[in-house]
Amino acid sequence: MVKVFIIMSNLFGGGAERVMTDAFNHFPDDYDARIVTLDDTIIRYPIKKEPISLHFFRREWLPQTIYCLWKIPAGIVKYSLLLRKEKPDVSLSLLPVENIVNILACRIIGTKAILSIRNNPFGRYIDPFSYQLYNLSLNLCKMWEIPVITNSQEIASLLSVKYTIKQVHVIPNPKDLETINNHADEPIDEEFFNTDVPIIITVGRLVEIKGQWHLLRVFAELQKSNKCKLVLCGDGDLRDKLEALAHELHIVNDVLFLGWCENPHKYVKKSTIFAYTSLVDALPSAVIEALIVGCPIVSADCDYGPREILHDGEYGILSMALNKENFSASEPLTLAELELLANIKLLLENDNLRKSYIEMSRAYIDIYDIKKTASKYIDIFNCR
Repeated sequence: MVKVFIIMSNLFGGGAERVMTDAFNHFPDDYDARIVTLDDTIIRYPIKKEPISLHFFRREWLPQTIYCLWKIPAGIVKYSLLLRKEKPDVSLSLLPVENIVNILACRIIGTKAILSIRNNPFGRYIDPFSYQLYNLSLNLCKMWEIPVITNSQEIASLLSVKYTIKQVHVIPNPKDLETINNHADEPIDEEFFNTDVPIIITVGRLVEIKGQWHLLRVFAELQKSNKCKLVLCGDGDLRDKLEALAHELHIVNDVLFLGWCENPHKYVKKSTIFAYTSLVDALPSAVIEALIVGCPIVSADCDYGPREILHDGEYGILSMALNKENFSASEPLTLAELELLANIKLLLENDNLRKSYIEMSRAYIDIYDIKKTASKYIDIFNCR
């Protein structure tokens, strides 16, 4: 039997980490696979086998870039020693730092490396450090013919053309449809949801790349004509700024910052519209999960993901791509924000349109079924 290691930074949060742990939990019980984390952190995602930690820990005063620059060479050493001791046949990594660690440690020991590219490595708003890591890792993949797994057909085409990588496999983000729908039916305790007023919700980390300030600005304008509420489910470095903007826009009484949610599905199902404002992505889990629980979607048409998930607007509304500018409460809405406003308003006021999107999505979401996608990972692991 093939022995597999899956290396990631931590199990504290993040879409890539959740996708991989979901798939991992649906591998056959007798399949020899383990998750390896670089960091010692709280484990937020349930996992059926205790992960192996390489025991890195970031001090709060240490900048993230400096921490990563130190963690890469130290991680290569630590992971090489672990590979030599445990002798896995295959090692899969998820994100930029782990990809470099994985490639070079496997090259030293002779383990087969596989990379997973979970978002657009060359998006307009990717930070320079991550870009350099992606560029280096993909050049190494090309040179040493290392297979790559991605979750998006668009990203697969990009990698094949830009880097002429020969082995690019596409596996959609795995979703446990039954569990998600069961979670979606759980009761909600928050008084904010005890209302007949329509609720708009978004789910994702509160970081710049997710662009939630656009939604706050649009919501403030929407409230002038439509009585509604807004929920932001997620946490991150931008939370304080977003809360301050809500105060400046005088919408704070109608906006709920839920923070990190173990079960976001129950909130999404009880909402009227799911709005997605990411500036760049690959195949956003939050959008897929909104389809699964039957919440109609308005999404920015960012590179990449929403267009692929929504089939060019067949299963939800695609709105003009948003940009990275941090607009204040006093500045007028941009053209892209005005289009987002019009699309949310259209869906909010049209019951039949919302129902049609819900009906169509029910016949489509099976492609993300976790049993199918988990078996695709195993097929790739077994091809040595």
